[in-house]
Amino acid sequence: MYTCYRRYAERSYSADISYSSSVNEQLDIIKLKDTLMHSCYAGELDDLHAYAAKIFKLSEIFDNAMANLKLKAELTQTQRNEGLIKLGFAISVLFGLGSLPSFANEIIKPIWKYFNLWLPNNLLSQQIFFILIAALMIFLILFILWRSKNINKALDRK
Repeated sequence: MYTCYRRYAERSYSADISYSSSVNEQLDIIKLKDTLMHSCYAGELDDLHAYAAKIFKLSEIFDNAMANLKLKAELTQTQRNEGLIKLGFAISVLFGLGSLPSFANEIIKPIWKYFNLWLPNNLLSQQIFFILIAALMIFLILFILWRSKNINKALDRK
């Protein structure tokens, strides 16, 4: 009994345990505890289990193992969420880059012509010019957002 609890506790400290492994370990610990508490209907054996649990501090080992496994599960979930946020951001940037030509023609071109700024003479060159201006604006906005995010992270560490 002590060995089983000790093994679960040691597994809970393991750094390379996966999220599903962590959940399975929690279920195994709960099942083991339930099995040990309800394995016999004789009072003497229940008293022996209670005495052994008290001497070996099985409840403390159980609580520590469960707490460690829950923290690992939360950490794994947080890392998974961060990965999904990064993936969502990358997909958003790709779709944003795909919409550059329409953004350039529908927004940048009228503004540029309203202020009567310099334009290339060729129509194809104008379209490429407006797309480059729109891309520059988007990358500038992304850089500012990235920079402010890094600054916020640096300030949070202090």
